[in-house]
Amino acid sequence: ETELAGLRNMRGRFDIDDRGIVIDADVPWSEAQETVPPRVMIMLGNIRSAITVIPLPVEPVGLSAVWEVERPIRIWGTQMTQRTRYELEQKHGNLAKLAFTVTQKASPQSAALNPKEELRLRSYDMQVEGSITLDLGKPLSPEAEAAGHSSADFVLVTPDKSEPVIAKRHSLLRLLELNPSENTQ
Repeated sequence: ETELAGLRNMRGRFDIDDRGIVIDADVPWSEAQETVPPRVMIMLGNIRSAITVIPLPVEPVGLSAVWEVERPIRIWGTQMTQRTRYELEQKHGNLAKLAFTVTQKASPQSAALNPKEELRLRSYDMQVEGSITLDLGKPLSPEAEAAGHSSADFVLVTPDKSEPVIAKRHSLLRLLELNPSENTQ
């Protein structure tokens, strides 16, 4: 909770089309980067871009249908490619359960984190697998579970020093809808 304190009053905007694809966004991540630890910012970027909004296929699909979405994303000012594979496992009324696999890769690049820090990325790979239960009548998925790993090799450059960092992470994530009977919008 302490690590997320810098996000408490942060506001942003996401424009999402009728298939759940983000077509425009305005989120002031740079304001939070000075107070929120880097690993938390990466995790939030991964959650937002892969799990909370599910892009649905144009054509109707049935059980066992598989579709992939590839899109460029930015995390900490670095460009990377994210590929997400979805498979429809169950459907009952408006509820659907999907299995998913997310991969992200970035090539070497540099990005300004803020006026005093630069990130020089040498490599980045991430893979997450999990499942999502969503209500097709709501814009965000109410439940998701995921497990994954990531590996990043970068240099954090400040006016005083250059600090090489190799980070390997294993993550478990579970999103739950709290008090679903009270959420009517």
